[in-house]
Amino acid sequence: MKYAFDTSVLVLLLDSDAQVPGNPETGKPVERVKERIDYMMEGIEKEKHKIIVPTPVLGEILEKATAQTAQAYCERIQKDKSFEIVPFDILAAIEVAELHRTAWKTESVGPDVSRQKVKVDKQILAICKVHEVKICYTDDQNMQRLGEQIGIQTQGIAELPLPRSPKLGL
Repeated sequence: MKYAFDTSVLVLLLDSDAQVPGNPETGKPVERVKERIDYMMEGIEKEKHKIIVPTPVLGEILEKATAQTAQAYCERIQKDKSFEIVPFDILAAIEVAELHRTAWKTESVGPDVSRQKVKVDKQILAICKVHEVKICYTDDQNMQRLGEQIGIQTQGIAELPLPRSPKLGL
């Protein structure tokens, strides 16, 4: 089974100082983010599933990193057998074009979302579609909306389960 990480989730895995996203239901920062991500990663690794890292996501992460941090991020992703870096290739380009003709004909973009950001989001989702990703983990509401339109399940950090606490006193 394959999963994908958007920039908003991958940065939380790679950078312990990354800004914690807000919980859409409460508006407050999501609690215990590291535990949620670690628990998710344990399950993915245990089942030997793959995490797709679309190259546009990697580009967004590296854009904001220092040279030293960027190198550390790339090494972490390349060493972990769970990760697979996948390009925006000809199949993804064909998928974007088809999705524009069908599912994304009448999209509305909010005033705070740039057209370039929407294009990159669509490239990421097309890569997910081509690679038959089960869930794209993202806290980006635009990505969630676009994913829903094309049948890609998305999940935010606040929706990730916490590890079960050991039962005390037993």
